[in-house]
Amino acid sequence: MNLASIADHEGRFAEGYTDDMINTTFGELQAAAGVTLICIWEYFDAWGYGGSSDFYILVNDIPHELAGTLRSWLAYNPAAGEDRMPLSEPETWAGAAQPDYTNWADLPGDGWHNYALENRE
Repeated sequence: MNLASIADHEGRFAEGYTDDMINTTFGELQAAAGVTLICIWEYFDAWGYGGSSDFYILVNDIPHELAGTLRSWLAYNPAAGEDRMPLSEPETWAGAAQPDYTNWADLPGDGWHNYALENRE
């Protein structure tokens, strides 16, 4: 595990994120920490992913809420006066299981890290 290789991702989502940013960032986190993260969006349409979204970490192929400081670390925005949170160890990143999303792999997705609850195409 090489968390130093992802140090430049701190604050990556401070001003929001796109599906491309999710794939790049979550792919590099997966390579560095050996975990799989996904983003489940409200919908997918002709313009891409949109609506509300949330991040999950897969544990035994079941989505879990994010825990530890990963979310805060990704969203860190010093310009907004936020306190800096050091990145917690990957072992702390999995919170409560989300049984509502056990079918996440059947949701419309890009095959990487983005999935949607509804396909509006």
